[in-house]
Amino acid sequence: MCRLFFLQCWLILFALLQFSNSFVSLQNSNFHEFFLSAIRYRDVVTNRNPKHKHSFRAGKIELVKSLKEQLKESQAILQFRVTRMNHGVRSYIKDNIMKHIEAQDGKLPYKMQIVKNTMMSRAIAGTRFEALTPNLEKTNLYFFVYDDTIVPKLVSVINGMRLASKIVKWRFEPSFACFDNTVIDSLRLRCLSSLPEKSDLCARIPHFLRLPVYRLIDSLRVSQSLVNSLNQIYLNLNSTISQIKNE
Repeated sequence: MCRLFFLQCWLILFALLQFSNSFVSLQNSNFHEFFLSAIRYRDVVTNRNPKHKHSFRAGKIELVKSLKEQLKESQAILQFRVTRMNHGVRSYIKDNIMKHIEAQDGKLPYKMQIVKNTMMSRAIAGTRFEALTPNLEKTNLYFFVYDDTIVPKLVSVINGMRLASKIVKWRFEPSFACFDNTVIDSLRLRCLSSLPEKSDLCARIPHFLRLPVYRLIDSLRVSQSLVNSLNQIYLNLNSTISQIKNE
């Protein structure tokens, strides 16, 4: 009777050991399968927070591709140095610019984006803005301007924000601009706000055309030698026209 009892105990203990071993192995396999599937590269890139996906190679390739498309559409690039730029300051800048520059055909005539110098140098290679490459340092805020007629107004709004807020002035500083392989430094970039807009120039053209040549040249503030040359051309042209009429 005792032998039978001990035999039953051994059988129960053996069954428990087998069940525990199978349970542990099943848990291990599930554990490894879960983590192996979680660290698959494709899933990490596609499912990760978009704020961090550009840290991976696929995200960097996608970013460079989108930057190249923006550069292809842009007529001008404005570069600004940023210092400890946070979301609040960035939103303040974006909202204030949108108050003064309206969308055209449902699309803003510019795009504001913060880009690292390594990504920008790859994207800018082979484009008409490649002259800006030596001036790419650290992380900058860029304005990709699709319509260059808004540049004076855009720079004027930015200058006004920097004057109105010390925080914006400290964290957001003009650096360079590029128009068709021509690089403009920070001083001249600030001065772009003084240029007249396209609508103002079109409104002034009829008035300029009615002025005599010497007054037109004087209003444009050019040298006296050019005034004399154009006056001589003007006199020669009038004499030629009178001769043709007499014949």
